[in-house]
Amino acid sequence: MTKMVSLKRTKAELKKRDSEMSKPISAGDEYDYSTRLDLSGDTLTKLGMDVSKLKVDQKFTFSGKAFVRSLSSNRGTGFDRDSLCLQMTDIAIEPVAKGGAIDALSKGIQEAESDE
Repeated sequence: MTKMVSLKRTKAELKKRDSEMSKPISAGDEYDYSTRLDLSGDTLTKLGMDVSKLKVDQKFTFSGKAFVRSLSSNRGTGFDRDSLCLQMTDIAIEPVAKGGAIDALSKGIQEAESDE
């Protein structure tokens, strides 16, 4: 099973990022902008998601398939930047059930086994 990795910036990462900028960006931004996945219109409809029934900070599980759309490396004096663009091709999103972690894990294992 794939290990989940937290993309949340640590206090050390936030401090380092802010020290490298002449004017720090939003101090409360714990996640890099590039980690966001924006869904709208037909995509929300396909996923059966009704925005009027959702709440800010509501938690969801996410599974997906993607392919590498582009790779980029930029090297210069004092910096190295690499980027990867994934094109999501298939996704599944569902609310996290309170106290239902075992059921969610079991369902994920069953779905993964059915894909083989």
